[in-house]
Amino acid sequence: MTAPKLGRLVVLHVVLLTLACVFLFPFVWMLLVSSKTDEEVVANRFPALPAFRASSPYVRGDGSPASLELLGVEVRTHDLRIFKVVPGARIANAAILSDDRARLVAEDGSTRIVYDFSRSREPIEIRVPFEMPVPFADVHKISVSLKADDSWHRVEAELIDGATRWQAARPVYLAQLRPMTIVYQPPSDDDRSLKARTWIPLEAHAYTSPTTMPATKNELRLRIIPSSTPQAIYGKLTRNYDRVFRAVPFWKYVGNSLVVALLSVGGMLFSSTFVAYAFARMNWPGRAIAMGLLLSTMMLPPQVTIIPSFVVIKTLGWYNTLKPLWFPCWLGSAFFIFLMVQHLRTIPRELEEAARLDGLGYVQTWYYIMLPQVKPAAAAIAILTFQGAWNDFLGPLIYLRDQSLFTLSLGLYDLQIYSSNDQSVMMAGNVLMTLPVLVIFFLFQRYFIAGVTMSGLKG
Repeated sequence: MTAPKLGRLVVLHVVLLTLACVFLFPFVWMLLVSSKTDEEVVANRFPALPAFRASSPYVRGDGSPASLELLGVEVRTHDLRIFKVVPGARIANAAILSDDRARLVAEDGSTRIVYDFSRSREPIEIRVPFEMPVPFADVHKISVSLKADDSWHRVEAELIDGATRWQAARPVYLAQLRPMTIVYQPPSDDDRSLKARTWIPLEAHAYTSPTTMPATKNELRLRIIPSSTPQAIYGKLTRNYDRVFRAVPFWKYVGNSLVVALLSVGGMLFSSTFVAYAFARMNWPGRAIAMGLLLSTMMLPPQVTIIPSFVVIKTLGWYNTLKPLWFPCWLGSAFFIFLMVQHLRTIPRELEEAARLDGLGYVQTWYYIMLPQVKPAAAAIAILTFQGAWNDFLGPLIYLRDQSLFTLSLGLYDLQIYSSNDQSVMMAGNVLMTLPVLVIFFLFQRYFIAGVTMSGLKG
């Protein structure tokens, strides 16, 4: 290869890589924003990677102090009563520490926890005895208010109630420098609802007390579990994604979206190839006029047909079902039919004539001869249809009102309510929604490109 040709090839590759980076920039931007904390979003800073914190209080890189403080414990009942069972300042006198690596300092309205993991990275346990103001069966939520120290260590809780130990289902990261409330909840009807999981479930286990704690007393045990640097980084990268999964019934929405997308792809492939075969390979009166009328429907914007389509769907009794989202694809699309017609016209007539000599009819010829020849164009139609059905927001917004039927595009809209327009959580949801489309495109891009390019050839 000569030097000029090599130079042109290098320039071409640089241009293509640059264009690829430009088109991937929105997805990379969503990834970066999804790993930010609220402070980084407000300050418009690049997301920083946390590191292991051996002790607290400490001074952050920007000079601001950071400390972990307990603000109090509240009990909420099913009849909406609220009891502050342990005020923040009293925790310093009432709590019991597991070892001398930590101590409690009473502040004005709170208790500061001074800890040191430099000698050992075993968890530090804080036991807070209190008296439950109501029978435990009446308890709806138990709230622990604290101010985090941005150490990205984890807090794990369990509640002792007589012979029962209620273990929290998951720990919570001590992220950012702001007050936060951790809500623990025993099993209830809320666990079977579709509402945002703003609480941490409590799981019951048998318990035999080794202490002489009075029977009328309860005990809240908080464990501070140190996070190594990799664990802290993992916690920050996955924190907002965990919030997405808890905010909405994510996998239910994914299932609804897959049902709609797969049925749409199947219907569009069938209708496009079947109708295009009639236009491209069969001679019948009025074919040119019908083709013109079909293509003229592409001039109508979809907004014009929203009201008539809604009236038809309502009359058929399909409102608040998934049928309006996928059934129209079984009636065909003018663009995809035209694309398939152009591809079918490139297939030699000899194949069809040989099928006729073998005794095949029109439908058999379409199924056994034509379909295997149009795989590239069919792949292009399948990818575009899947992308359109997966990303469709207007259709579900108009035809669905039952949350259990929401698709992912409409379901993630609830994140605005749950997160109060938190950009990091919303971008995490957008990444989860965009990822399947990107994966499908990159896996089948060669079929997609072949289908689009070959449809414009003839002879």
